[in-house]
Amino acid sequence: PDGDDRRGRRGRRGGRTGTLGSEDDRDDGDEDGDVEAVRARLASGGDHAAHTILRGLDDYLYIVSGDGGGIRNRKHITEETSPVLYERDASVFRIDPSGQQWECVGSGGRNPPSLGMNYLGEFFSFDSDMEWHVAVPVDRPVRLNRWATGGDQGWQSVGAYPKYYLDCLPGVIDVGRGSPDWGQFYEHSAFPEAYRDAFLVCDYQWKSATSGGYANPGRVVAFHLDRADATWKAEMTVLAQPTRESGLGFGVVDVDVAPDGSLMISDHNQGVWRLFYDPELDGAPPALLAGIPAHTPSIEALLTLPQ
Repeated sequence: PDGDDRRGRRGRRGGRTGTLGSEDDRDDGDEDGDVEAVRARLASGGDHAAHTILRGLDDYLYIVSGDGGGIRNRKHITEETSPVLYERDASVFRIDPSGQQWECVGSGGRNPPSLGMNYLGEFFSFDSDMEWHVAVPVDRPVRLNRWATGGDQGWQSVGAYPKYYLDCLPGVIDVGRGSPDWGQFYEHSAFPEAYRDAFLVCDYQWKSATSGGYANPGRVVAFHLDRADATWKAEMTVLAQPTRESGLGFGVVDVDVAPDGSLMISDHNQGVWRLFYDPELDGAPPALLAGIPAHTPSIEALLTLPQ
């Protein structure tokens, strides 16, 4: 986010950044003459464009787009039942399996690259700030958003509504400075109990508000969520971050959960890190494919895997 030149990053659960239809992808009709025009495309390939796409518990597709995805008015919405009437800035869309029916679930974010879905099917995003706004009245820090159905996150292109405004949602937790990237919910059992069902997200090495240069190494953070009446509360811990003395930029982009419960973390211009939990501190990583049968696994065997 915020002007970095990272490209080709993928979302979670097999999702990926890309184009969903095109204004030019039209068909004059099949033999029955009833093929509808595909919806206008979401801009892709940029840091603020279309991001994560995943399949929800209802078998519909959900996609989050940043404020550079070409979102405005009812450009993508097709259904009168859409919880949000007018898409704007960053939004989450719900798409039926045919790809023809589009609803807007929530709007008004700035640029949340990742869309995370928890065990109840609720959606969360780690949303970006604007470094130029630091210490000015319109500043809103990086924060964790919950995409409540029909909600408005309050971003207004040049700033944000204060969180006490009644017509926008407050964040789940304010973080401060940061540059959010991709992440996903940890549903495995290899890490300690505190990390189960936590939202693990990459935070790229973020920029100084004064010099414009990178001020800190990147980090992987964990949001530990708990129910709070009709919404959620969270605590954030840093799961991984190098020291400045290490010389590692740690420009982390995406995190995925391996079959054995360890984490695979992609690092811009560095490669891929593997992070595993070692309770004995003996430095011996577990077998990467632990728990998967050597023979061709059955559906029943696959369904027993934690994640």
